[in-house]
Amino acid sequence: MNNIGKLLVAGFTCINVLPAIAIDHPNYVHESKVISAPLRLVWEAVKAQKVNDPEHRRVISTKGPVSVVEEQFSHIPVLGTATCQYSQQELSGNRLEYKMISSDKFVAFEGQWELKPMADGQTSVTLSSFVDSGLRLPFADKITRANTKRSVSARLVEVEQWVNSDKKSRIAAK
Repeated sequence: MNNIGKLLVAGFTCINVLPAIAIDHPNYVHESKVISAPLRLVWEAVKAQKVNDPEHRRVISTKGPVSVVEEQFSHIPVLGTATCQYSQQELSGNRLEYKMISSDKFVAFEGQWELKPMADGQTSVTLSSFVDSGLRLPFADKITRANTKRSVSARLVEVEQWVNSDKKSRIAAK
């Protein structure tokens, strides 16, 4: 079996475990943001995350709502750069879960995006993420958590910027 085939098998095998992600794990980082756009548009922005930074992220394969993504994380304290392959599954048009398949440095990488429509036409977006760097040094978990929090905040800002740029494009097209 070629490498792509093995990767697909591994990715689809991981999908069976995705619903078991322990989002209430004490080391998960949770952050929410209200975005002034309908859920449908925000959902497209969340899904676009896997392709909007080709210098660091690439889609290896896609089959229906499941993608295998490879991402390179840089400027990680102590670790430097880490590469991670993870499966990403779109669920019910408002939730996306991801879980690590393999990494050169991480022991764990998982989380989920969850979108909720609000009565005023806005959308609440919550990103929950857990990263275990595998480092067993004093305060390593706090450093990893702080780095994850910065990354989660940046991802939410990217989604909001994508939505706002898409809204501007649609207005300009009219």
